[in-house]
Amino acid sequence: MKNSTRSLLILAIALLGGACQNFFDVPQTNQPTLDDLLNHPTRDKLAAAANGIFAGASGDIQSFIWRVGSMGREGINLSGNNTPDYSEPYFGPLSGSGFGAAIWGGRYANIRSINIYLQALAKTTQLSAGEVEASRGMAQTFKALALLYVIETRAQLGAPVDVDRPVTAPPAPFVSEDSVYGYIIGLLDSARTNLAAANTASAAFPFSIPPGLSPFGDPGSFILFNRALAAKSEVFRATAQNGCHGTPATCWNAAETALAASFYAPGDSTQFNAGAYFDFSTDGGDATNDLSDP
Repeated sequence: MKNSTRSLLILAIALLGGACQNFFDVPQTNQPTLDDLLNHPTRDKLAAAANGIFAGASGDIQSFIWRVGSMGREGINLSGNNTPDYSEPYFGPLSGSGFGAAIWGGRYANIRSINIYLQALAKTTQLSAGEVEASRGMAQTFKALALLYVIETRAQLGAPVDVDRPVTAPPAPFVSEDSVYGYIIGLLDSARTNLAAANTASAAFPFSIPPGLSPFGDPGSFILFNRALAAKSEVFRATAQNGCHGTPATCWNAAETALAASFYAPGDSTQFNAGAYFDFSTDGGDATNDLSDP
């Protein structure tokens, strides 16, 4: 009798424990998990991830503008409410935990998002081959842009580029400034190939394009934006210390070639406002442009 009662009690506890475990194991439908995107990369999930890439690209951009403006003596922070942000760029020294360490983590966070997006693209069965090429071309272009911001602010320190690693793996090593620019240009060239393949297939982007990128709303015209970034990267590489393998003329020539394939029209003053823009607004979930705050 006692043994039977004990067995029933143990069984009841086990069932109760299982019920509690099942009860609390509820999917987060409002914020899908990383595994869900990688294992079930539907059209809608990939479109949402692409929008996240666009949003991530604008992260820290205001801080980037006024920081490099300070270092280049093009602007000054007059708010007076944060002494390190005023004293460091003008009087030094740069702090590894302050002004001098900024514009770093957010860029690599977006690069990680892009790498995850690219992994999911390789597994999806809901996009056509042309749509996959278009998506890959966009992602690689924005990955190159993120690294461009990193190396602009690090110069001779170089930066890590081989960061598509498991979180348990050792950190990626730093490579030279010239090597980072070489990696960026390689990404942009690869992206151009993907975009051209999508354009040949008459494929459209399987996600919405932000208003600031509306002039480049299809793979064919997005190549113009891609080539403008390639031209900028070649110019920066040519002017870097020991850049372009010590032969800057090669990069200058490549910059001219890329510029000719971009949206820029030499000598046309009406084209000064042409290009790509980040979007800001007071809409829910969006960010405002604090640089325009009087």
